[in-house]
Amino acid sequence: MSLSTYTPTRPRRLTRFELGSAHPEWLAPSRIPLTIVCGPPGAGKSTYVAEHKADADIVIDLDVISAKLSGQKLHSDRSKEWLHLSIRARNQYLAALSHVVPHWPAAWFIVGEPTAAKRNWWAEKLKPQMIVLIQTDISHCLSRRPEKSEVIRQWFLRYTPRHGDVVVSGQEA
Repeated sequence: MSLSTYTPTRPRRLTRFELGSAHPEWLAPSRIPLTIVCGPPGAGKSTYVAEHKADADIVIDLDVISAKLSGQKLHSDRSKEWLHLSIRARNQYLAALSHVVPHWPAAWFIVGEPTAAKRNWWAEKLKPQMIVLIQTDISHCLSRRPEKSEVIRQWFLRYTPRHGDVVVSGQEA
Protein backbone atom coordinates (compact mmCIF):
# COMPACT_ATOMS: atom_id res chain seq x y z
CA MET A 1 0.00 0.00 0.00
CA SER A 2 1.41 3.40 -0.87
CA LEU A 3 1.34 6.57 1.18
CA SER A 4 -1.09 8.08 -1.30
CA THR A 5 -3.77 5.42 -0.67
CA TYR A 6 -3.70 5.37 3.13
CA THR A 7 -4.99 8.05 5.46
CA PRO A 8 -3.38 7.66 8.88
CA THR A 9 -5.41 7.92 12.07
CA ARG A 10 -4.21 8.66 15.56
CA PRO A 11 -4.46 5.97 18.24
CA ARG A 12 -5.45 8.65 20.77
CA ARG A 13 -6.18 12.38 20.73
CA LEU A 14 -2.89 14.25 20.59
CA THR A 15 -2.06 17.92 20.61
CA ARG A 16 -0.67 19.62 17.53
CA PHE A 17 2.62 19.99 19.38
CA GLU A 18 2.78 16.26 20.20
CA LEU A 19 2.04 15.29 16.62
CA GLY A 20 4.77 17.58 15.28
CA SER A 21 7.53 16.36 17.58
CA ALA A 22 10.64 15.08 15.80
CA HIS A 23 10.89 12.35 18.46
CA PRO A 24 7.35 11.74 19.74
CA GLU A 25 7.33 10.15 23.20
CA TRP A 26 3.85 8.67 22.65
CA LEU A 27 4.91 6.23 19.92
CA ALA A 28 4.38 2.53 20.61
CA PRO A 29 6.31 -0.46 19.21
CA SER A 30 5.50 -1.60 15.70
CA ARG A 31 3.26 -4.66 15.43
CA ILE A 32 4.73 -5.57 12.04
CA PRO A 33 8.35 -6.19 11.02
CA LEU A 34 10.02 -2.79 10.83
CA THR A 35 13.39 -1.85 9.40
CA ILE A 36 14.80 1.60 10.12
CA VAL A 37 17.27 2.86 7.50
CA CYS A 38 19.62 5.69 8.52
CA GLY A 39 22.39 7.65 6.87
CA PRO A 40 23.33 11.06 5.49
CA PRO A 41 21.56 12.74 2.58
CA GLY A 42 22.75 11.19 -0.67
CA ALA A 43 23.97 7.95 0.91
CA GLY A 44 21.40 5.76 -0.83
CA LYS A 45 18.78 5.14 1.87
CA SER A 46 15.85 5.25 -0.55
CA THR A 47 17.71 3.09 -3.07
CA TYR A 48 18.44 0.50 -0.40
CA VAL A 49 14.79 0.38 0.67
CA ALA A 50 13.53 0.18 -2.92
CA GLU A 51 15.80 -2.82 -3.54
CA HIS A 52 14.81 -4.70 -0.36
CA LYS A 53 11.13 -3.98 0.31
CA ALA A 54 8.18 -6.01 -0.91
CA ASP A 55 5.48 -4.39 -3.05
CA ALA A 56 2.90 -4.39 -0.22
CA ASP A 57 5.28 -2.91 2.39
CA ILE A 58 4.88 0.68 3.55
CA VAL A 59 7.83 3.07 3.29
CA ILE A 60 7.76 6.03 5.67
CA ASP A 61 10.07 8.70 4.28
CA LEU A 62 9.83 12.35 5.37
CA ASP A 63 11.09 13.57 1.98
CA VAL A 64 8.33 11.69 0.12
CA ILE A 65 5.66 12.82 2.59
CA SER A 66 6.78 16.44 2.29
CA ALA A 67 6.79 16.29 -1.53
CA LYS A 68 3.25 14.87 -1.54
CA LEU A 69 1.94 17.48 0.91
CA SER A 70 3.62 20.44 -0.79
CA GLY A 71 3.05 19.32 -4.37
CA GLN A 72 6.73 20.03 -5.05
CA LYS A 73 9.39 17.73 -6.48
CA LEU A 74 11.18 15.26 -4.23
CA HIS A 75 14.13 16.91 -2.45
CA SER A 76 12.95 20.47 -3.22
CA ASP A 77 13.62 23.13 -0.62
CA ARG A 78 10.47 23.60 1.44
CA SER A 79 9.55 26.09 4.13
CA LYS A 80 9.51 25.20 7.82
CA GLU A 81 5.72 25.11 7.55
CA TRP A 82 5.96 22.09 5.25
CA LEU A 83 8.52 20.45 7.52
CA HIS A 84 6.22 20.70 10.56
CA LEU A 85 3.22 19.37 8.64
CA SER A 86 5.34 16.59 7.15
CA ILE A 87 6.64 15.51 10.55
CA ARG A 88 3.06 15.41 11.85
CA ALA A 89 2.02 13.17 8.94
CA ARG A 90 5.12 10.99 9.37
CA ASN A 91 4.30 10.54 13.05
CA GLN A 92 0.78 9.46 12.19
CA TYR A 93 2.15 6.79 9.86
CA LEU A 94 4.54 5.62 12.59
CA ALA A 95 1.64 5.49 15.06
CA ALA A 96 -0.35 3.36 12.60
CA LEU A 97 2.36 0.68 12.84
CA SER A 98 1.23 -0.10 16.38
CA HIS A 99 -2.46 -0.60 15.52
CA VAL A 100 -3.98 -3.97 16.33
CA VAL A 101 -4.32 -4.87 12.63
CA PRO A 102 -1.74 -2.95 10.58
CA HIS A 103 -2.45 -2.54 6.87
CA TRP A 104 0.95 -3.77 5.64
CA PRO A 105 3.07 -6.93 5.95
CA ALA A 106 6.20 -4.91 6.82
CA ALA A 107 7.40 -1.32 7.17
CA TRP A 108 10.51 0.64 6.27
CA PHE A 109 11.29 3.93 8.03
CA ILE A 110 13.91 6.23 6.49
CA VAL A 111 15.48 8.76 8.86
CA GLY A 112 18.89 10.46 8.92
CA GLU A 113 19.83 10.17 12.63
CA PRO A 114 23.62 10.55 12.77
CA THR A 115 23.95 9.89 16.52
CA ALA A 116 23.89 6.52 18.22
CA ALA A 117 21.73 8.03 20.98
CA LYS A 118 18.94 8.96 18.54
CA ARG A 119 19.11 5.63 16.73
CA ASN A 120 18.82 3.98 20.17
CA TRP A 121 15.81 6.19 20.90
CA TRP A 122 14.02 4.94 17.76
CA ALA A 123 15.00 1.36 18.60
CA GLU A 124 13.53 1.64 22.10
CA LYS A 125 10.32 3.29 20.89
CA LEU A 126 9.50 1.31 17.75
CA LYS A 127 11.29 -2.01 18.45
CA PRO A 128 12.43 -2.55 14.84
CA GLN A 129 13.75 -5.88 13.68
CA MET A 130 16.89 -4.02 12.61
CA ILE A 131 18.46 -0.63 12.04
CA VAL A 132 20.43 -0.38 8.83
CA LEU A 133 23.09 2.33 8.58
CA ILE A 134 24.08 3.30 5.05
CA GLN A 135 27.73 4.15 5.44
CA THR A 136 29.60 5.99 2.73
CA ASP A 137 32.15 8.74 2.40
CA ILE A 138 31.23 12.39 2.36
CA SER A 139 32.38 12.92 -1.24
CA HIS A 140 29.86 10.31 -2.48
CA CYS A 141 27.02 12.12 -0.69
CA LEU A 142 28.14 15.56 -1.88
CA SER A 143 28.30 14.35 -5.48
CA ARG A 144 24.74 12.99 -5.29
CA ARG A 145 23.18 15.88 -3.32
CA PRO A 146 25.35 19.02 -3.73
CA GLU A 147 22.42 21.27 -2.74
CA LYS A 148 22.52 19.64 0.73
CA SER A 149 26.25 20.18 1.29
CA GLU A 150 25.91 21.86 4.71
CA VAL A 151 23.43 19.25 5.99
CA ILE A 152 25.73 16.48 4.78
CA ARG A 153 28.77 18.04 6.46
CA GLN A 154 26.82 18.41 9.72
CA TRP A 155 25.69 14.77 9.54
CA PHE A 156 29.28 13.56 9.26
CA LEU A 157 30.43 15.87 12.09
CA ARG A 158 27.70 14.50 14.39
CA TYR A 159 27.95 10.82 13.41
CA THR A 160 28.59 8.27 16.16
CA PRO A 161 28.63 4.49 15.64
CA ARG A 162 26.03 2.32 17.39
CA HIS A 163 26.43 -1.28 18.46
CA GLY A 164 23.76 -3.34 16.72
CA ASP A 165 23.42 -1.30 13.54
CA VAL A 166 23.64 -3.34 10.34
CA VAL A 167 26.20 -1.35 8.35
CA VAL A 168 25.84 -1.36 4.56
CA SER A 169 28.10 0.44 2.12
CA GLY A 170 26.41 3.38 0.39
CA GLN A 171 27.98 2.34 -2.90
CA GLU A 172 26.10 -0.98 -2.59
CA ALA A 173 22.80 0.75 -1.76
